[in-house]
Amino acid sequence: MVDAWMETCLVAIGKIGYPDVQFAALTETVDIDIGEKGIEGLPLTSGGRVTKFNAQGDHSVTFEAYPLEAGNGRGFFDLVNSPDLIVSSTTTATTSNKLTDTNVNFTTLGVAAGDKIINTTDNTSAIVSAVDSATALSISSDIMASGEKYLLFDTPLRVTNDRNRDKYRVLILWTDKAAILAGEAIANTYNALRIGLVEGYFTSVKPSFTDGIFKFTVVYKTTAFDKSASGNAMVESCAAAGGSDALPAIAQYTTINKFG
Repeated sequence: MVDAWMETCLVAIGKIGYPDVQFAALTETVDIDIGEKGIEGLPLTSGGRVTKFNAQGDHSVTFEAYPLEAGNGRGFFDLVNSPDLIVSSTTTATTSNKLTDTNVNFTTLGVAAGDKIINTTDNTSAIVSAVDSATALSISSDIMASGEKYLLFDTPLRVTNDRNRDKYRVLILWTDKAAILAGEAIANTYNALRIGLVEGYFTSVKPSFTDGIFKFTVVYKTTAFDKSASGNAMVESCAAAGGSDALPAIAQYTTINKFG
């Protein structure tokens, strides 16, 4: 039995239509606001009161994040602006130290040695060593197998501010399982608590050096409900009780999938 969730959690940030990018976080640097369901008391001439319900407030998450790069899973400036992403796709074959994808043309895309790959299926990364053909790359580490999702970024990475606003989903997971993905399935023999917010936007990424280390304070906001009145916040848990007491895997965020 877990008495309290402390110290660390896993975070997945997913742009709509793209695989999640995975982070680990210190729990003390994550603040979550699920939105207040406020009320007001309206006075009656008798001296009594009737309750007026206010619309539920917006949801938000604030992170303290420590960047290693400008973006692409190791930095955060690209959450409010457009990153130099070459392609998001899925591998079609398994070859040692290779990335093979017959659904794209790496030559036409201008992929070059030094470009960066993030395997978003198992949260690993590698560098392009050589462009073998239009559909195959040699890579610095043996991280890709058939059917795994990846992001491919241009280097050197540069992110410039723009007027685009991209929708994102945020998942935060605490568990006693040795998990690597915030959206992965948790079996009925483990304890876990997962919070998800969706249909929102990153509104602020502020760099500072106030604690003697370079960090970003990152703010994500979403409304309580979408246009069709479907909820944008989810909290789920399991307590190692066996049977059906398990958390399902959460699929990629798309226009038709929030937390499915």
